[in-house]
Parts: sequence; C-alpha cells; structure tokens
Amino acid sequence: MTAPLSATVQYAHQFFAGVTAEGLEGRILTVDFETWAVARRGTAGPTWSDWVDAGTAVSVPDTLSVGLRERYRTRDATSWSADAPLAVMVRYHHQFQPRVTLAGTDAEHTVGATWRLDGDASRAAGLSGEWLAWADAGTTVAFDDRTSGDVPLTAIDPTALAVDRALDATIRYAESPQAPPLDVNWKPLVSLVYGLLLIVLGFAAGAKEEGRWRRLRIPLAIAAPELAIGLLSWGTGVLRIPEGGSWLSLGLWADTALLAAGLAVLAMLLRRRVRAAGTR
Repeated sequence: MTAPLSATVQYAHQFFAGVTAEGLEGRILTVDFETWAVARRGTAGPTWSDWVDAGTAVSVPDTLSVGLRERYRTRDATSWSADAPLAVMVRYHHQFQPRVTLAGTDAEHTVGATWRLDGDASRAAGLSGEWLAWADAGTTVAFDDRTSGDVPLTAIDPTALAVDRALDATIRYAESPQAPPLDVNWKPLVSLVYGLLLIVLGFAAGAKEEGRWRRLRIPLAIAAPELAIGLLSWGTGVLRIPEGGSWLSLGLWADTALLAAGLAVLAMLLRRRVRAAGTR
C-alpha cells in the first residue's frame, strides 16, 4: 500500500457442469456454454466438464452428421440451464438412410415396411416406387412379401435388408407364376368304382333264395383284389392314374383286367346257377 486504495472486485456465480455423450463410437461432440460472460465451445469425446456461469445455457447438437446419409441423433434433451451443478448423459443413435427401389409397384400395388428409428419400431404403409428414410444402424428394414391390389404381386427378391450402411437396393415385385396342377391320383377312385360294380352285379346275379350275406360272399371275394389294390395305391401311389401324364397307365390296365376277370367269374357262376336250376 503506497497510496490510498479504492477497488472493486467482480465475482461470477458459477456451477460445475459435465456432459457425457453415449453411442458416438469415438466421434467428437461439441458443447456450447458460457463462462466469465463469454460464449465458449468445448468438446465431449465422449465426456466434457467445465465451470459455467450460473443461469446460462449448456447445449449440444441433437444431430451429428457424418455423411450425406449417415448421422448420429438423439431424442434426449440437448440444452440445460445451469441453475445448479450439472451432470447429464445424452444417448445418440447411429443411423443410416437406406434407399430401396420397389420395382413393379404403383398406386394399385403398394407395400408396407417396418424398421427401427431412434430405438423404437416404425411402420409405413402404401409405399410404391421408392422408399427413402432414416433407420437405426444394425437393425433390419422389412417390406411386405406381397403387394395390395386385386391381383397381388409377389416379391422375387429378399424383402428383409440389414441396415449396415447407406445401402441402395431394389426389390422386384411381379405376378406369381401359375401354380402347377395338383398331381391327383385317381387310382383309388377307379378301384372303388370297379369294386362296387362287381359287388352290385354279383349280388344281383345271386340266387334269391339265399340269404343276403350268402349272396354277398362271392362278390366281395371277387372285388377284394380290386379294392385292395386301390387302397395300396392310395397309401403308396403305386399303379397311380394317370402316370407320367398318361391316363392309359399300368394302373388303369390292371383295374380293367381285374374287372374283366371278375365279370367273367360272375358270368360263369351265373351260367352254372341257371343250368342247375334247369335240371331240377
């Protein structure tokens, strides 16, 4: 003190603030704040801390652009008032912007898509032409396998795409090829019809004075091979009709041969019964 002194000391009320960025995968985030009434900028990589003037704002960007179709984005709060000591964490989502061409779609043939954005499920409907949207990295965007419309189109390319980059992909939709006709085996039905024919004819040709079951014994025995082969074909497909696209198959010839043999046996039995009746 070498002379009388009059001085003013100005104090700034300050709080200690800290911000931690999560999910940036090594990238640097800027932090805007104010100290000593001067606007400043710091970096969080991933953590930042400093003294800030009380009542001022601390903020970080909600989006960190990496490329034209790559970014990091958060839905957390990104600005805070330093009214007390501050310690916050901001979670960022790594995102890409896929572009998918939906070839063959139009206003009458649209599809829907599902994907994840900001950690939540997203869905869109009525898509045609092209789809371009942001999606979380490491997730999957999935499109419908069939379009809308009176005659839906079917996808001929994979419809689930991994979002591991700013991908460009094409999913083609086209009319489904006509399903081939069912490969029906008519052999069991033919055998059943032939067998029932033998039973009915044999029963009608039997002696009326015999009981009902006695009149059925011989027709059933004659029809049994026919019915058995039909049952075997139904279970295994052997002697199927048609065979190789041809109805004149071995199965049809076998059925016809058994029918002819059965009719011959029934005719012979009928003649014997008629002769026996004539000699009485």
